[in-house]
Amino acid sequence: MRRRKNSRAWLLASVLLVGAGHGRRAAAAAPGAGQDLTLTARDLSDQALRQYQHGEFDAAIESFMGAFALSNNPGLLFNVAQAYRLKGDCEHARDYYQRYLGAVPETPLKPSLERRVAEMQTCLESRPASAAVAPVGGTRSSDADGLTTLRPAQHPSEDPALPTLETSPKKRAVVWTLRGSAAALLVSSAVFGALSWGAYQDVNGAATPHAAMDANDRYTVDTALTWTFAASGVACAVISYFVSRHR
Repeated sequence: MRRRKNSRAWLLASVLLVGAGHGRRAAAAAPGAGQDLTLTARDLSDQALRQYQHGEFDAAIESFMGAFALSNNPGLLFNVAQAYRLKGDCEHARDYYQRYLGAVPETPLKPSLERRVAEMQTCLESRPASAAVAPVGGTRSSDADGLTTLRPAQHPSEDPALPTLETSPKKRAVVWTLRGSAAALLVSSAVFGALSWGAYQDVNGAATPHAAMDANDRYTVDTALTWTFAASGVACAVISYFVSRHR
């Protein structure tokens, strides 16, 4: 009888010791369970980017703000502003662009973002559709269906006489060389104009400041080349005209 009592006492003591050991190990592991908040912020940011790319802007804004609350990374304010703008919420987009500029005042995107803030302000002030303005160089007239069309302006003078073809072969070669150069330069201008427009769209759709800066650099270079080729092409065309008119 005494042996049974002793064995039960030993069994109870061993169970208590094992339980205490497990309790100590669990208590030691508990402090590190929620320690890596940066990883959680990164997960939220990655989730927000996926939502942004799928056009789920409300969900993306919520995830970006959750990541910002954990990491305090100012780049996430830019992401939120972009999502609000693409959603069509001009007021919140303006506010978050301004918050990003306040947090990162020396960002290379500052000129672009200041223009974006102005655009959002204009969006707020001109919500009602404004009346279209007719381009210069034409007269307005109303058709029977009430739509406004443009007719080319009429010039009172007759068309100028065409230049005579009594030109030397050398001059003719110069004229056609200039015209060919003008055509090539204008085509190049159109190509870089398309690339510039694509880069501008990339700036508008960029989800992160790094992507926006890369797209902004491409936009700046392509725009400069567009105008350079366009100006050169127009100059060649004008010179060829005067050369062909010169007797």
